[in-house]
Amino acid sequence: MKKIVLTIVVILFLLTAYLTLWPVPINPVSWNASMPPGYTVST
Repeated sequence: MKKIVLTIVVILFLLTAYLTLWPVPINPVSWNASMPPGYTVST
C-alpha cells in the first residue's frame, strides 16, 4: 500500500513540476481598452 501511495505522489510531483517549469512560447502584449460611450438615448 505504501508503494502505491508513494508512486502516486511521485507522479503527481513530476506532473506538477513539468507543468510549472516547462518553458512555453507565450509573448504577452498590453491592450488598452477604449472608453465606453456612456449612456445613450435611442429614439
